Amino acid sequence: MAAADPVALQQQLSATDPDDIYDALIDIGKGGLESLTEAVAPFLTHRKGFLRGAAIRVLAFYWQRPEYRETAERMWRDDRDEEVQGIALMGWAQYAAGSKDPAIQRTLIGLLLDTDAGEELRAQAWMSLVSVAGIPHDQRPEPARYGHVDEDIDWDLVDRLESALSSD
Repeated sequence: MAAADPVALQQQLSATDPDDIYDALIDIGKGGLESLTEAVAPFLTHRKGFLRGAAIRVLAFYWQRPEYRETAERMWRDDRDEEVQGIALMGWAQYAAGSKDPAIQRTLIGLLLDTDAGEELRAQAWMSLVSVAGIPHDQRPEPARYGHVDEDIDWDLVDRLESALSSD
């Protein structure tokens, strides 16, 4: 894969087609072009949800920029778009990947148990819990499918993780 051209990608952020902007944001993130942080950040408040989601995916999930951790938390809790909430949750939890942080695990378990929470958020809480709990990649369960979250979550694993937190 050829190295991403930061100048061209930054110019693409000014495109009129939102899909082109999305592609540029993701390419900037995957390309590790953290020098473009200030060009990505304004999209956190864009009127189009998928662009807000792309921006927080880049800043929190791909790069784990510490100054965006609170933004990721605010977005997963408050954004009006369920997909953005799920992406922001993924980014927020990524800061604690493998840490086994009890407070974050409790928050994620609480989301799993909250049947009033959206499917996207609960599905992302499932994979985020597995990540924060430090379960090795080759032992991780499958992601929950949209529309099948309750049946796809390994509730025995959730119970074991919750029990381990109780004994701490």
